[in-house]
Amino acid sequence: CQYGHQACATLLLNMNTDANKQETDGYSALIWACDNNHESCARLLLDKGADINHKRFNDGHSALIGACYSGHDACARLLLETGAAKDQARNDGVTPLLDASFCGAAGCARLLLAHGADPNVGNKDEGTTPCYTAAQNGHKAVVERLLARGADPNKPMTRDGSTPCNSASQNGHVAVLEVLLACGADPD
Repeated sequence: CQYGHQACATLLLNMNTDANKQETDGYSALIWACDNNHESCARLLLDKGADINHKRFNDGHSALIGACYSGHDACARLLLETGAAKDQARNDGVTPLLDASFCGAAGCARLLLAHGADPNVGNKDEGTTPCYTAAQNGHKAVVERLLARGADPNKPMTRDGSTPCNSASQNGHVAVLEVLLACGADPD
């Protein structure tokens, strides 16, 4: 399913191939399908019993994280509607919403928030929140969605106390800074 060859996947799965078979690093066919936006293959795998919340061994990467990191709305929607754990994090604490926010995947962020993803959960290492990373990268539409769903515009990173406002201003994202200030972000 890495390359989206649904007919081949169907043939193999109908021969009782294990839908949860993994490569040595823990990559599953479902992760490959969602990383590469092959929704029909992902649906087929789920219908054949693929573990929707399977994580790679080395880093905890999952199908939902892959879909959100790459901005693949159709795969993210399929996974969320089929019961994927919306806040399941990688080993470093990065959630699907944090990855979607980092990459500016506004559609995936909207889907995750609609399914109840927490907009204030930061990663384990630095406490980076979705609002912080979206502000850092100038993703205004994502920042607006996060704030509309209760993201705290003043929540600092645990590493250095930097806030989304600091991040937006340090990176020259005026439009994002304006949105944050209009929503009550502390300019200091």
